[in-house]
Amino acid sequence: MKRAGFTLVELLVVIAIIGMLVGLLLPAVQQARSAARRMSCANNLRQLGLAMLNYESNNRGFPIGMYTFAGDDISIRGGEHWRNDHCWYSQMGPYIEQMAWYQMMDFNLSFSHKNNLEPRRIKIPTFACPEDIGLTENEWNSVTWARVRHNYVVNWGNTDYSQKEKEGVAFRGAPFQPREKTALSVVKDGLSNTLLMSEVRIIPHNGDGWGGSISDGSISLGCAFTGWNPPNSGIADETWQGCLNNADYPAMGIPIPISVLTEVQVIVARSHHTGGVNRVHCDGSADFASNSIDAAIWRAMSTAWGGTEELEETTPLNH
Repeated sequence: MKRAGFTLVELLVVIAIIGMLVGLLLPAVQQARSAARRMSCANNLRQLGLAMLNYESNNRGFPIGMYTFAGDDISIRGGEHWRNDHCWYSQMGPYIEQMAWYQMMDFNLSFSHKNNLEPRRIKIPTFACPEDIGLTENEWNSVTWARVRHNYVVNWGNTDYSQKEKEGVAFRGAPFQPREKTALSVVKDGLSNTLLMSEVRIIPHNGDGWGGSISDGSISLGCAFTGWNPPNSGIADETWQGCLNNADYPAMGIPIPISVLTEVQVIVARSHHTGGVNRVHCDGSADFASNSIDAAIWRAMSTAWGGTEELEETTPLNH
């Protein structure tokens, strides 16, 4: 009796149909995975936002944004420049269940002092967006400079790191500042209307070289974003560049930064999520900001005591 079977043509047709089905389903699967990663990132920011609010409740203010700043006398902080000092990042340990990490630190010395090498090298998953390349070592072979690059940064206001007027636009407050804690009562625009934190893209490790300010968020140098330009802006960040390989920036979808003095940096909120960035507000709520958000609204949301109307009256915004 002759056994039934598939002909070669029939097999090819079946394979073609399977290929078409896979081709149709794969984008949907990838989209679902991307959405899951975006939600996971939002959850990280939500956890950090709640940690910030718990800190504020216990200490009558958000964490000190930067322990020292340009022009400060830092002789008691191990001789390091302000840009290598502690920022809000190293103060979060007790509020994100990382007490052991927190207790390793010597806050009487700069974060980049050799005595703080061990805590500088610890990678904490809460600070990593799953859509990006992951927590990255920076200058790992250096006792002084070794640290971890991560994705989450605090809101430094509507101008630049100096928190002063920029191109005719007045600085109108922020939830974080150098040297001092900022009380929640400073936020006059409404907690849900004021940004607390957002994202940046990680610059990959380049041998033993330094990758620049962006994503260097564990120290004062890169601990914040400013609302001067909207999310994922095509306008270049303004940073103390100093990196060895400019190709690192375009590879991560970031325009090569404009080199400026550290104290007047403008670091843009950026992410690898399609269409925008995650953000958390001063009331602890997290949501997604579209790249198409009006630049005036984004800048206004980065202020603590300003408004869209006041900002629009000062000077045209960059787009």
